[in-house]
Amino acid sequence: MLLTGGRTDGRTAWRPDCGRRRRRRRREMGGGGGCAPGRAVLLLLALGIPRSRAASPEPPAQPTLCGPQSGPEPPRRPPDDLPDCAAPPALWLCPAPRPARGLWAHLLGPRCGGGGAAVGNHEKMLLLSRFLLAPDPGGRFRRGRSRDLCLAPETRIPLPPVSGWGGCHLRCWVRGSRGAGAGSSSSNLAAHAGGELVLPPRALCLRTGPPLRLALLCDGCEKGKTVVHWNVGLSTSHHGMEKLWHSQGGHQGQGTSRKKRNANASPQFQTPTYQVSVPENRPAGTSVVSLQAMDPDEGEWGRLDYSMDALFDSRSNSFFAIDPPDRGATDHGTPRRTALATLTITVSDTNDHDPVFEQQEYKESMRENLEVGYEVLTVRATDGDASLNANILYRILNGNGVNRIFEIDPKSGVIRTNGLVDREVVESYQLMVEANDQGKDPGPRSTTATIHITVEDDNDNSPQFSEKRYVVQVPENVASNTHILRVNATDRDKGSNALVHYSIMSGNTRGQFYIDAQTGNIDVVSQLDYEMNKEYTLRIRAQDGGRPPLSNISGLVTIQVLDVNDNAPIFVSTPFQSTVLENVPVGYSVIHIQAIDADSGENARLEYALVDTSSDFPFTINNNTGWIVVASELDRETVDFYNFGVEARDHGSPPHDLISQCQHFYSGCQ
Repeated sequence: MLLTGGRTDGRTAWRPDCGRRRRRRRREMGGGGGCAPGRAVLLLLALGIPRSRAASPEPPAQPTLCGPQSGPEPPRRPPDDLPDCAAPPALWLCPAPRPARGLWAHLLGPRCGGGGAAVGNHEKMLLLSRFLLAPDPGGRFRRGRSRDLCLAPETRIPLPPVSGWGGCHLRCWVRGSRGAGAGSSSSNLAAHAGGELVLPPRALCLRTGPPLRLALLCDGCEKGKTVVHWNVGLSTSHHGMEKLWHSQGGHQGQGTSRKKRNANASPQFQTPTYQVSVPENRPAGTSVVSLQAMDPDEGEWGRLDYSMDALFDSRSNSFFAIDPPDRGATDHGTPRRTALATLTITVSDTNDHDPVFEQQEYKESMRENLEVGYEVLTVRATDGDASLNANILYRILNGNGVNRIFEIDPKSGVIRTNGLVDREVVESYQLMVEANDQGKDPGPRSTTATIHITVEDDNDNSPQFSEKRYVVQVPENVASNTHILRVNATDRDKGSNALVHYSIMSGNTRGQFYIDAQTGNIDVVSQLDYEMNKEYTLRIRAQDGGRPPLSNISGLVTIQVLDVNDNAPIFVSTPFQSTVLENVPVGYSVIHIQAIDADSGENARLEYALVDTSSDFPFTINNNTGWIVVASELDRETVDFYNFGVEARDHGSPPHDLISQCQHFYSGCQ
């Protein structure tokens, strides 16, 4: 892509305003995503116009040695005044400072016009410099080697002493090195006795072919500014220096009228590459850089037109342009000479984009009881800006309270646990995460996202009975399949992990009880007998449905059998017989009637009574103890035998009784 414009000062401007629609720009050379390229690489073209000038041969100059500033005086010094065009200029051979290996060859004299006359002494000078490669061990300069030599920034080039400049201490600058733009430099380049010229802070590459044409702007001693045309190049011998002097403008004419048309000199940019930056979102017309090339030619032939072309990304044509020409049209001299330089424009970033999360809401689930440091999820945010304006850091805004159990890596966005998560305590969490881009121009920007974390259940709780011991009383005559009790156990887990099943572990040896595995209901399934077993103790197991299952066997159920009056009293022996003397006193205990009842309590408490007796019956019975005693005097002669009944009745409901026959016989008095 060619970006062209035409202004002789080579000022480059930002053309359109990209605005804020750019999402993300590339930072590689020539690439850029979105609206504008992040870097524009432009090829600058400076066009020179050829000119003709008179030239005449001159005698060769004699070499003169110049040394370093601290070295001895050179063996031969040129005259104090610059030679005129009729005198040959001096050839100065100066050792190059380390680490370079070789000599610098200089020819210094006036630039001559037609007819051999000097053009404005001390106004137009020519300094012809060649770097001669280091000699071979035999003392000969190397020949036949065509190569480039690049001088490092701030290389010191030894120059002829003060006498070579007409005895004047000049302070010189490479033309265009002072001023704004990418080619600016504040280095003060002074030439003095045994002095050196310090190059600007950029590389300078020399070739064995056409020389590099530069210009020095020097402060003169009496006449103000002096322009020195400086042609510098690379050579393998100093013997051809005088020929170069003839061909490059230092003509030593003798008044001859013979003229020679020289080839048009090529313009030269101050440096082959320029690098500048421009902030994004600048309006159209913003000045980016001012470029300048130099041409040693004069007049119209030295006037330059500029144009530029994009090397990689054709979109650069739409964003940058050289100001249109305003100092005349381009001369169409033949042949036209050009100089090329590369301009790299980097679009610097401003913080005009908020970070953007991949999702506004994240939903994640995790199991409880996972190890501390478990990675729950990773949140990511991107920023359309670059460099420090997209250095995103993350933090949890609501990290207090129950959310304190989570932490986030500020750089990677990984959310981890810093404690054990218990679903039975908190089933879900909601985190508010902020992404901050740490921007500096004009300031940081941030955005937030919501994180929903659901805790999945782990079977970490066993069932718990509602009571430590269950007690129930059941009458012994309860019908079969009668529900008598329900046990209950709960599990703090969830789902199948909380589903409880019941079973009887022990105490049900005769199988008289049944428990429902789902509900925990306990039923009597066979007849109970108080007289055989008055109490039962069952151990119940509650087991959940987890994998593996957890169980609890601490459930105890006590079943107390209540007595029912289902047994009648029984006399120890029957019938009862006894004899008694007729003369025993009243109150005499005759016989003890005894009965038993298999029941208990009131059902077994007995009461005795006499039955089938008359009103004058001489015996009575103790209701509680069953002792029969004499109630009145006995007379065998009247009645010698008594036959009566004794009743034993319990206090059950309904009561049961038993009657036994008693016989009493009298014996005679003794």
